[in-house]
Amino acid sequence: MKKWIFSRYTVILLIVSVISLSAFKKSEDFELRKQIEIMLSIIKELKAIYVDEFGIADLMKKGMDAMLKSLDPYTVYYPETKIEDVRFMNSGKFGGIGILTKKVGVKFLVLDVLQGYSVHKSGVSAGDFITTVNGNSVANLTDEGFGELLQGSPGTTIELTVQKYSGEVVKLSPVREMVSIKSVPYYVFTADSVAYIKQTGFSETAAGEFETALKEMLAKKPKGIILDLRNNPGGLLIEAVKIVNFFVEQGVTVVSVRGKNATQSQLFKTEREPLVPKLPLVVLVNNGSASASEIIAGAIQDLDRGVIMGRKTFGKGLVQITRELPFNAILKLTSAKYYTPSDRCIQMLDYSHRNPDGSVGAVPDSLITKFKTKNGRTVYDGGGIAPDVVFGKAYEKTIVDNLLENDVLFNFASQYVVKNKAPQSPLSFKMSEKDFADFVEYATTCGYEYKTETTEMLLTLENRAKSDSVFQNAKADFEKLKQALKPNLKLELTKHKYEIIRSLEEEIVGRYFYFEGRLEYHVNNDLLIKKAAGLINNLNEYNAVFKVN
Repeated sequence: MKKWIFSRYTVILLIVSVISLSAFKKSEDFELRKQIEIMLSIIKELKAIYVDEFGIADLMKKGMDAMLKSLDPYTVYYPETKIEDVRFMNSGKFGGIGILTKKVGVKFLVLDVLQGYSVHKSGVSAGDFITTVNGNSVANLTDEGFGELLQGSPGTTIELTVQKYSGEVVKLSPVREMVSIKSVPYYVFTADSVAYIKQTGFSETAAGEFETALKEMLAKKPKGIILDLRNNPGGLLIEAVKIVNFFVEQGVTVVSVRGKNATQSQLFKTEREPLVPKLPLVVLVNNGSASASEIIAGAIQDLDRGVIMGRKTFGKGLVQITRELPFNAILKLTSAKYYTPSDRCIQMLDYSHRNPDGSVGAVPDSLITKFKTKNGRTVYDGGGIAPDVVFGKAYEKTIVDNLLENDVLFNFASQYVVKNKAPQSPLSFKMSEKDFADFVEYATTCGYEYKTETTEMLLTLENRAKSDSVFQNAKADFEKLKQALKPNLKLELTKHKYEIIRSLEEEIVGRYFYFEGRLEYHVNNDLLIKKAAGLINNLNEYNAVFKVN
């Protein structure tokens, strides 16, 4: 009898649960239909009554962008006109002319030119300005709109009016081509017989490009390998897994992906024998190393296969997939989080719990958890990959960063290359004392105002204080403090002479020898690369990194 009663109540509970779930589902569906109906009604009323004309497609695009942005920055809607952007993310290829630009005033400044494409052959250089496209002024275009004008089907011609840095105005007709951006643009031996490979992205050819470079370097018997992932924003997850496999034995977990349901969860393991199972490996990272870069760094660190060196990574532990939408549109959405072999998620920002003002905070220290590497070393989740060997302080803004942000180094380089002949090679170029003195003169007379983080904070405080009734009483004190904290620009430039010269030389070399020349200079002058090569050449020091304290 008791058994029957228990069974009866169990059945009743199950029926109630099913009814509750069904009601919940119906409630969710009703809420969705309700909100869509309200939105359509708003658009109908706006179209009928709103005082000014507006484009329905543009209004809806802004609404969808705002909706998705409230979730996270990686969930994005691409209309049919933006399909090329999605293809480029996956393939590293797009139809265009091969230049990088940004808007300055009513013109577009050419920041860089890819060597070998028709726009390069036509004579366009970094520092030039584009004023018209196909006979139309670019004054009212955004960076996004300008980029759309330049892109198009390979083989089509585009008309440009270019104002050279020298002042000359020329009309050019470059032909659009299939522009291909390599994931592994440069690899070379350092002076002390260490193989250096620069990885800038993770398109669908990334692992293949890496394997080609790696095999070529291995044939020359390197003492070790430096993989440079600095400022690499990521890309396709599977390409990162394949690259880890070149260093790690078969059957080992590289990364696990966990989503809302089983279809969005997956375990990725190495599938082949490694090419380099034991050779010393150093992976260089910084705050610009994100996503797929962090999958590699996290796996190499957790498996104790190599040394992670540099600065803490960005902290993007979110995975995106694409879904096709009606009318050839695409939705890229965050579907899961990824976890390193030690089972840590290194996502920095918590988009699911925003602050009242809409801002996003980092994972609090109280929730950061310890994990163990293969050898038993302690590592942490909740905020990027912390390097095994830290090089420099955690990111802090320097005068060099400020000069770069304000285009002071860029503009001086544009002026320099007009007046000076090209050196014989990237490594033969050295700035003279006179060159540096010329730069100091330029920086102090071009209208550039150097603001330290302290002066920026003071300005923020002053702006807030202006809304306070007591500001007038403190106004004179603010002025005195601003004057007292005002940096001596010449003194600061001289103090950071070495870093400025190195950055200037790299910028100028890039004008003469383009991207590969800039990389060649960088490899031979970068202090972190030298430190990594030094670690590989000192096996006692290298092996000490993996010891458990």
